[in-house]
Amino acid sequence: MTAAAGRRQPRFAVIAGTLLAVLGLGGLAVGAWDGDPGAGQPVASGTTQRGVTVFGLYIRETSAPSAPVFFSVRNDSGAPVRFEKAYSGASWGTRLHAHPGSPEPQDLARSAPIPIPDGSVTQLGPQQPHLMLEDVIAPLAAGDQVTLTLYFAGAGQFLVRAPVIAADAPVPVDTPS
Repeated sequence: MTAAAGRRQPRFAVIAGTLLAVLGLGGLAVGAWDGDPGAGQPVASGTTQRGVTVFGLYIRETSAPSAPVFFSVRNDSGAPVRFEKAYSGASWGTRLHAHPGSPEPQDLARSAPIPIPDGSVTQLGPQQPHLMLEDVIAPLAAGDQVTLTLYFAGAGQFLVRAPVIAADAPVPVDTPS
């Protein structure tokens, strides 16, 4: 290795690290979007497509590296669907946690998709299957809004916002329209 090549590696690492930090903060800003919902923009709750409704989203405030996302899904599509994966700019990754009663965060096994039977309401909540934001980019404070893209086999993707509520706040009551 030449001396010039050795000097380029640290510069590249600094540039790459800076780029990742900027993209992460940009993702958090997008995740904290606070505009009015409209075409192609995330909705707070109660969004329906192909007979599947996602509603009641919330996240409890945390400074921990992971945060569970809770919500309900009503399936009136005429067929079972599966919650398969999610994306959020507020974290470096997500995973499904479909092992009720197992310890968190010690249970790091990736779950299988979460089934949503036809004609049912499935709650993804505490001590139930749910979504985890992994490697959260910045602490989530009460009042923040986190944008998520939820992928359902059989129903497509949903662009939604989940409010961040205080750790001791009551669970928000939200019913689909």
